[in-house]
Amino acid sequence: MPECSPFVAEADGQIVGVLNIGPARDEIDAGEVYVIYVHPTWWGTEAGQRLLECAHAGLSRVYEQAVLTVIAANPRARRFY
Repeated sequence: MPECSPFVAEADGQIVGVLNIGPARDEIDAGEVYVIYVHPTWWGTEAGQRLLECAHAGLSRVYEQAVLTVIAANPRARRFY
């Protein structure tokens, strides 16, 4: 896997979400989800879930462990993950 691996979710030719994964910044021999974002108009669709599945698939090919950090003040993200 390259240093960072970007993915996008598209609908009707427009990017509606993004994901970036790579080696963990603070953990040895682990991967990390750096960024996962879905435009609010696409919340509740499968876009976020599919991006998360891409993260899992990409990271599991290289690492046995993965890191995902969620801001405590973001309850929607905490429920999603």
